[in-house]
Amino acid sequence: MMKLPKLLIGIKMKRIRLGTATIGKLERTAINSVLDSGFVSPGDITKTFEERIAYAHGKKYGLALNSGQSAIMVVMEAAAKVYNITHVAVPAVTYISSITAIIQAGLKPMLVDVHPTVDAPMKYDEIPYLADAVLPCHLFGKPNAPFVDNRPHGTIKFVCEDACESIYAPGLGFGDAICLSFYPSHTITAGVGGMILTDDKDLYFKCWQLVNHGRQDMDDYTTCHTLKERFTFSEWGYSLKFSDLNAALGLAQHTRRNIIIGRRRDNALYLTDGLVDIEELLFANSVLNRKLHHTFMMFPIIVRGDERDALEKALNDANIETRRMMPITTQPIIKQYFGAYICEDYYPGAKYINEHGIYIGCHQDLSTEDLDRIVLTIRKFYNVV
Repeated sequence: MMKLPKLLIGIKMKRIRLGTATIGKLERTAINSVLDSGFVSPGDITKTFEERIAYAHGKKYGLALNSGQSAIMVVMEAAAKVYNITHVAVPAVTYISSITAIIQAGLKPMLVDVHPTVDAPMKYDEIPYLADAVLPCHLFGKPNAPFVDNRPHGTIKFVCEDACESIYAPGLGFGDAICLSFYPSHTITAGVGGMILTDDKDLYFKCWQLVNHGRQDMDDYTTCHTLKERFTFSEWGYSLKFSDLNAALGLAQHTRRNIIIGRRRDNALYLTDGLVDIEELLFANSVLNRKLHHTFMMFPIIVRGDERDALEKALNDANIETRRMMPITTQPIIKQYFGAYICEDYYPGAKYINEHGIYIGCHQDLSTEDLDRIVLTIRKFYNVV
């Protein structure tokens, strides 16, 4: 058993953060090459970034834009035109942007309960009859099972995977589209940004139009047939474009993605091995059985008893950053939007996670000393040090 180090006894410790952005020589070289070129708008480097991320996920088309939330909003708005969807089933445990994006696209979100596990997968068999699209949310780096429409009535027309927290995770790609995020605390970063991946050429073009002001004809960022064609608009669109500066950073991170994900997995295993004997805690099955279909953007934990809040405080007192597991049904804006149709008791799986879920960091920049401090803080809390 590890001994309680002096670090945990009355000494102010460095903050162990949830996320990180590892910026090394490769990233700095890539960024400087763009700065030296004097061209930072979306161009050839952005195209290359889109192509490589799409290829890594088995999709034909990639469209980089300013954020993961924008990616969901754009793909939903485009799918409303291409697939004629109106109501989107979305899990009752996810980040608020998943639902915000559906509403911003002019569609109706329909909350669906989740299984009360650390991965919080959507209960596909509880998707409402009115739903004609589904947005499975792959949280913390762990994909949901592939969606199969087994409902006796109605047909799901469109499936978009919200993989903003699960880029590169094995098991992605069963939907008509995938949305990614490159936020700094996520698995890899481009500084900011997101991406839409799809095999559907019509959907891709409609998304491209929406990202680029509603242009009538698509160009490749650097060329167009005529200036008239470049500045002819046939749709109401947005200005949500990416830049070569962000793409250069993203490409550098993409190049060493396996190192980043490998370290995250190693850290998740280290934390699990150090805590697995504490019966009050539940962890991801993919760690416990060593089948690592998981990229571990974060390290989620379910606290079986009613001490979640106290454990959260103990971690924060030890300067270890924590979060609760993405409650949705308790959010004021969600209650305002759904009115009488929202009640936490309607979603018992989500309610359980709201009351018992927590997550901490397991990112690639954590040291062995950081990991030991996390383990020992939790063990001390449960008096098993």
